[in-house]
Order: sequence, then C-alpha cells, then structure tokens
Amino acid sequence: MKGRLAGVVALVFSVSTGSLLTNCHRRNRSQPDDAPGPSSAASLLAGAEGPAPRRGMVFIAPGALVVGTPPDRLPRRADRELPGEQVVLHGFYVDVFPYPNEEGAIPMTGVTQRQAASLCAKLDKRLCTELEWERACKGPDNRTYTWGNEYRADACAAGNTAVRHPAGLLVGCQSDFGVRDMHGNVFEWTASAWRRGPQSGRVVVRGGGGEPGEVLARCANAEPRHPDQTRPDIGFRCCAGPVNTPEVVLGVGSGPAVSKLTHLDPKLTGRLLAQDNPQMRGDLGPGPVDAIRGWRWEPVGNDEFVAIALCARRVTPSRCGLAVARNTAGRLEIVAWANTGYIVSTLHMAHEARDIWLLGHDDSGAFKRLVRYAWGRVSVGSKLRTPRRSSRGGRKAQGERQ
Repeated sequence: MKGRLAGVVALVFSVSTGSLLTNCHRRNRSQPDDAPGPSSAASLLAGAEGPAPRRGMVFIAPGALVVGTPPDRLPRRADRELPGEQVVLHGFYVDVFPYPNEEGAIPMTGVTQRQAASLCAKLDKRLCTELEWERACKGPDNRTYTWGNEYRADACAAGNTAVRHPAGLLVGCQSDFGVRDMHGNVFEWTASAWRRGPQSGRVVVRGGGGEPGEVLARCANAEPRHPDQTRPDIGFRCCAGPVNTPEVVLGVGSGPAVSKLTHLDPKLTGRLLAQDNPQMRGDLGPGPVDAIRGWRWEPVGNDEFVAIALCARRVTPSRCGLAVARNTAGRLEIVAWANTGYIVSTLHMAHEARDIWLLGHDDSGAFKRLVRYAWGRVSVGSKLRTPRRSSRGGRKAQGERQ
C-alpha cells in the first residue's frame, strides 16, 4: 500500500539571519561527519561555568529535550505533540512555583497572557516558552511525568480538576530540576503560539490537571487557549535569561477517517501475517491465511492505522477476524485483534472518527463490536447482539453481551 503523509512535524528556530531552519535534527550538508551531535553539544555547554543563583528560581542546565512523545510510548496525542524530536536548549532560569512564586501562596489566576507577561517583566523576567516549560518538567532524563515514567494517580494530584491551592502543598510534586507544582495546580500561560494544524489565534498553556490524569499530567501535554481569556484555572510562572527560540510546528493531516483500500499490497499483508500475535494465531489456526479486504483508518490527525480482514484458508466453518495495525513511516505493528466468527469483517464508522463498528457472525447469530481509539491505544469491545423477537411477538434477548 502506498503510504499517505498524515502530517508534517518540525521544530522551527529563529536564527541570526532572520531565516527559518526547519527539521532541526537534519545535519547541515557542510557539517563534517565528526561534528558534535545534540548529546555532545549539550555536554560542551554543560561544561561552562555555572550561573549566578537567582532568588526563588532554578537554573535549568543546557541539554537535550526530547520534545513530545515517541510513537512507541503511550498515551500520546498525535495531533498535538511531536513524536519525540530532539532539540538542544541553552540554559535558563525558571521560577520554583507559579506566580507569585512564594511557598504557601495561592497562585494568581484571572489574567490574560499579556498581563501575565507584563507581571513577569516587572521582575526582570519573562513568560517561559512551552519547550522551556517541558524541559523543566521532564528533567535531565526526559521523563514522561514530573515524578517518573509510570503514571501514578496519587502523584501531583494527577487526574484532579485544576484548582488553586497553596504552592508547595503537594510536597513530592517536583521535577528532578527542583521545579514544583507543574501539575495538580493551575494551568500556566506560556509565551508560545499554538501552531498545531489550521487552528490559529491561540497560545499554549501547560500543566494543570483533569481527567484522564494519565494523559493530562504528562509533561508533553499542551492545550490551546485564547490569549485574552481570564480564567480561574489559568495562572503562570516566569522564566529568565535569553529566550530559547525553538518552537513546535505540527502539521495535522486531514482526510476521510475510514476509507477502503482499493488494493492489498502482498508485501504489506505479508509483514502483517509474519508478526507473532498469539491471539490472532489462536483464532485462525496454524494453516495458511488469506487477506480479504482492508481499510485505512485515521482516528486523529497523524495517527494512521491499517485494518485487514483475514480468514483461515480451506477451513469449514470459516474462521475470520480483523487485524488493526499502526502504520508508522511504512512500519506496521499489530495493536488490536478481533475475532469476527464465520464471516469476513465489514466496518462502519460511528459518530466520531475514534470509533468504528465491526460486524461479525457466529453460532449465536450476528453481532457487532466497537473498535475504539483513545490516546494512541486501540481497544476492541465485547460482542453486542440485537435482541430478537420471540414467536409470541415479544422481544427475546439473545446474548446481548459476550
């Protein structure tokens, strides 16, 4: 199958000539092969003499930030974050707490982005960029959450609606750099424009809280807000030092959520069948398998899947199912499998692109199953059956769920 470009991702830098350099990880053609890469550049910068301390601020050392979330790490929001692009940031200062940056103080909210920037400027500071905020949250090891790589509902009040509470109340809620209350308290204005997809006129806020906590409490999570809003759940914190100019620019693919493949590439189906999926092999058996039909499914921009209907060859009764595989730069990985009984699968999109219905048939009759996408994961629901009428005209439930 010929792949389709679902989106364009880039990091953009302002350079001294005023031009723009996109795709920051690309090596300059004139650069020698032994030129230092991001890691060695970070080590060279880190070797410089340490900066003078600033009261109430933490100095974030120069180093590499892995922006966003790699495709193999879930949960992630493919239409809102970069797939783990690496960029080196120079050192900067960041407030320990949200403004007014005092332990025990209630964070200030109800200000626009411009008002927040003005309050920082009065202190000879500035609003943080979203990547400076992300670096301060992820720490030197680029962790998923402030506290580590595994989600914990009890950490940083993750999952709670963003509320104002005294700074420092969550004693253990700090990054490895020592920056505190980045989640579980208010959202925070940044200096960065929202440049994901066609939406314009918004800026990026970071931090905060809410459900699902596993998603919103990640350091990579970002939300768009109008800069003139004054909300009780949006505050800010200040940074200082020269601005790190890289910014996130994310093209978000658009097109039909579900489309039938006009041709099944034998190489594609071969790679699919070669994968060791115990559930698929258990349902289809050890013999040869035919790929009958397929679909392309893009539940959100920049996250594309291929769904292939498979049936065991020369078996009576038929044994069929649907394999759903993520398509990342032409590399397929099965992420879900659904047994459809005796018939070749057919798909129908539900009200939202994230949900599709899969139809099947077995000894108990026809059924449907919901295939659902959520934050990068694909799940397959149980069999749902339509109640049938009894001989007396009433309705008789026929195994509504299995």
